[in-house]
Amino acid sequence: MSTRTEQIFNFAFLDLETTGLPSEEHNRTRITELNITVIESKNISSGEYLRVRNKLNLCFNPEKLVQPKSTELTGLSNDILENQSPFTLDVINTINHFLNLQKMPICLVAHYGDKFDYPILKAEIMRSGGTLNENILCMDSLICFKDLHYKRPQEMCSSSESISTEYSKTSEVCDEDIPVKKQKISFKLGEIYKRLTSKIPLDSHQAEADVEYLIQCASVYGKYFVDWANDNAKLFSTIPEMKPGKKIGC
Repeated sequence: MSTRTEQIFNFAFLDLETTGLPSEEHNRTRITELNITVIESKNISSGEYLRVRNKLNLCFNPEKLVQPKSTELTGLSNDILENQSPFTLDVINTINHFLNLQKMPICLVAHYGDKFDYPILKAEIMRSGGTLNENILCMDSLICFKDLHYKRPQEMCSSSESISTEYSKTSEVCDEDIPVKKQKISFKLGEIYKRLTSKIPLDSHQAEADVEYLIQCASVYGKYFVDWANDNAKLFSTIPEMKPGKKIGC
């Protein structure tokens, strides 16, 4: 539970594409694409059309092999990324300058962020000899959406928020699934997006598209999402970096 008194003003929705999965690359995974899209908390809370948004999208030469499966999913290969900048101190400065343009407090939002995006980003930052603004907050939307999903019967059924009633009608199983009456509810971002919006995600594993799906899911929950973030956000500086030989998130 957060002890902060100042409410989050901006959310910085984040997604990374990478050379592969850390578990298959001995935690030596590199970033190939990064998207950050910033939206004011009040616009997420109201669920209104989110016209005002600021974006940063960068692709990188990872200076290591992009795994074939990753290329298949993201469309990014070593050939395509050959002339892109590697992830350097200049990149960290660019991210800091971009975030510092936004009104604080600001909170990063990434799906499965605690076990994927944040440790990988932290490793790139440490490798390049930089730091992010020490006041940057972060939250994992996977944990948030799980919590809000199971609070829904008590707190949200009478709400005027338009939330899909198809929560239990999925058969897809993944590592983030939770058993409910002998069924499993998928908390993959694409599955959450389908449940909440009744739309099919078309460009999954493209950083900007995945961020857009995340924003739309957060907007459906509206003030419930914002309240959860204010109660549970933590400092990005507390996130452990990804290290070879060490379990991510520890």
